[in-house]
Amino acid sequence: MPIGRAAFIVIICLFTYGTCNTASLYAGENPLFRINPLQHVSLGFVNLSTTYPLERYTFPNQDGTFADKGLNYYFSTIGAGSIASFIDFNYDLRANNIEGVNFKKGSVFLRTDAVSLEIGRNNIWLGNAYYGSLLLSNNAEPYTLVRFRTERPFRIPYIGNFDYTLFYGWPREFNIIGHKLSWYPASWFELNMKQTIVYTGTYRFIDYLTMFTGRDANLNDGLGETNSRASFEFVLDMGFLSKITPAITRARVYLEYGGEDLYAIWQKPDAVLDKDLWVGPFGFELLDTGIISGLILQIINSEIILEYAQTYKNHYLFYDPYNGGRPYNSSWYRHSVQPPFQNNGAIMGHHMGTAAEMLSIILSHSFNEFSSTFLFSRRHRWHINLEDFNLSYKVGPPERQDSYKGILKYKQNQYSVSLQLTYNTYNNVDENLELVINRPQENVKAQEYLLGITFTVNL
Repeated sequence: MPIGRAAFIVIICLFTYGTCNTASLYAGENPLFRINPLQHVSLGFVNLSTTYPLERYTFPNQDGTFADKGLNYYFSTIGAGSIASFIDFNYDLRANNIEGVNFKKGSVFLRTDAVSLEIGRNNIWLGNAYYGSLLLSNNAEPYTLVRFRTERPFRIPYIGNFDYTLFYGWPREFNIIGHKLSWYPASWFELNMKQTIVYTGTYRFIDYLTMFTGRDANLNDGLGETNSRASFEFVLDMGFLSKITPAITRARVYLEYGGEDLYAIWQKPDAVLDKDLWVGPFGFELLDTGIISGLILQIINSEIILEYAQTYKNHYLFYDPYNGGRPYNSSWYRHSVQPPFQNNGAIMGHHMGTAAEMLSIILSHSFNEFSSTFLFSRRHRWHINLEDFNLSYKVGPPERQDSYKGILKYKQNQYSVSLQLTYNTYNNVDENLELVINRPQENVKAQEYLLGITFTVNL
């Protein structure tokens, strides 16, 4: 779609907004059917200049959106509607100079006050982390899914409140099933238990129940061809700080501990190992772990976010089942049997990739109509011995990326414009171009610039 055609579509949409933005059929005083086909319209341009071997930049956590070298344009229109009080729907239609027109997202929601069922095309973000999530994020292209979740917490007497989510998805090269149980024993504390399972092939219903336990995960049969990840996330809401210092309006600390593999007394292969089978107080230990920790602090009109993520080191909580452990691993987002954990060329979990670590600092401030955001991140991707999945160690210096990003936004009523500048430097460049395989080349350097502008109308 040429740039002129995209601009023409925007003009037509705005011209017809007054007659088509909301349609309703009324039953008494309540609308039975309501639709806003042009709820949000935007047109953006980004120029990419890079000496990095991969001459394509994927924007982190933006539904797999990417830019090729040179000038790129993006057009997006979002619409939504409802039928009665229990059916909602939305869509996100996009176009760019690389892929043409793309139906990016769209879902139908069946809702009650207590639960909802979503059927459509979307992404799922599992976690409280701001700049990435270990298990799932919106870094990759959305996929067809079905999701059930509670709309308000349900209470178990003397234990606390709970939320639950269960989903099933169909990315391009595999299927994914997962769930999350959130427990709120107090107003200031939250515990999230999460799990995702990637698989190919066809299974019976009873097999899916077995997948969640991981009982047969290490067997060389059909159920062995699955890849499961799980994590525990602890969130502390420090709202009490506002009573000490009124300037602090929000403060949260979060820590997520996840594993790519599992050692448990109920797993068949593990039960026959000549080792002490007691593994901590719960009978299991997560292996090949990843962690995310962070702090969100809002002070009047400013917000500070500090976040650290890592996907290459073991952090045994209770017990080391391997008598010495595996200090480094390469199994996050790749598997010896399953396809890599990516959809249409972007990682579905944390955008930093496997065998990596990242420190991020995000600063933002609002000045009435103006708002600004600055992001700095430092990412290391270690060269790992990829031929050995069980005992993998760091080899040589890592690829290092230093990223600086600034966003200046001006908003007036329903109109806004934003300017974005990103500057990335690389040292020990990874030249193999595989997202989940790291082979840095010592002393090879690169840099890239992205300059963009986006015009948005919220109708």
